[in-house]
Amino acid sequence: MNTQAIWEQKQLNHHRLSNFFQSLILYVTMQFLISLVSYLLWGMEGLKWAATVGAVLLLIGIKFMPGIILKLYRARPIVHDEIPGLQQLVSELAAHAKLGAVPQLYYVPSRTMNAFSVGNHDKSCIVLTDGLLRTLSRRELIGILAHEITHIGNNDNQVLSIADMLSRMTSLLSTFGQLLLLINLPMFFLGGVIVPWSVIVMMLFAPIINSLLQLALPRVREFEADTHAVYLTGDPDGLVSALFKMEYYGAGLFEWLFLAGHGTPEPSLLRAHPATEERMRELKSHFKISKNPSNDASDESRLLTIPLHVQRVQRRPRWRIGGMWY
Repeated sequence: MNTQAIWEQKQLNHHRLSNFFQSLILYVTMQFLISLVSYLLWGMEGLKWAATVGAVLLLIGIKFMPGIILKLYRARPIVHDEIPGLQQLVSELAAHAKLGAVPQLYYVPSRTMNAFSVGNHDKSCIVLTDGLLRTLSRRELIGILAHEITHIGNNDNQVLSIADMLSRMTSLLSTFGQLLLLINLPMFFLGGVIVPWSVIVMMLFAPIINSLLQLALPRVREFEADTHAVYLTGDPDGLVSALFKMEYYGAGLFEWLFLAGHGTPEPSLLRAHPATEERMRELKSHFKISKNPSNDASDESRLLTIPLHVQRVQRRPRWRIGGMWY
């Protein structure tokens, strides 16, 4: 192993170790909040019920969440060689990343430029929108695919699923506690009940704190996925160019004028990516980036060949059931 490869491996190990401890701290804090709310509502019996219900919800979320997300996005599988060369790219990247199985590709008929992955190391899917496939070059798409494959290899999707479930449980318990408070308000005004204000404050702010902790999880993992994607491809310019295009074409005139830095809305499970400029700045701090990475006349910078039966999507994106936007 040469010096460069050893340095890259050390960098990856450092990123993963830092990522692990940050995630552990966030998890412990989220679990503490949900346990505290349960204890304040029902005492030790509440802790037992919260642990039981939480375990069941986590198992359900891990097993069924990928399928639910695919159905909400109305995604369909991309059959082998339907888009020439695409499946081969995924297979090569998956082999390089040492995944247990090659991810299944899915297509979403949407003009938005988006890509995300669901599943785990042994069974996973990568979802690509029509807008992304028609806009990114082969080189840029390799960077995005490597980014998603890194998420799969690091088991990020399951981690975020668990965090999402914990956050929802906290919100549910807090809402229930607030309803109990409203029911008992008449007795409070009559002087028959003493309201513990510390409990009320905790029930009000616990969901907010948990949501902020949930938002912090994807940020540290996005930076690691970007870095590892470059190690997989050896091409930082391709990923930077893809991120720039996704930011540029993904925002309308209103967003560019008044909401700079805000991308397309995403569901709770997939939200909280760092700003594109922040991700590009992080990549530039670790790798040498060309001034105009998209100005490349090579074959790698040509668009993919989209078959005629896959018609270009004309309808504008809109909100869907479940908070989806496509």
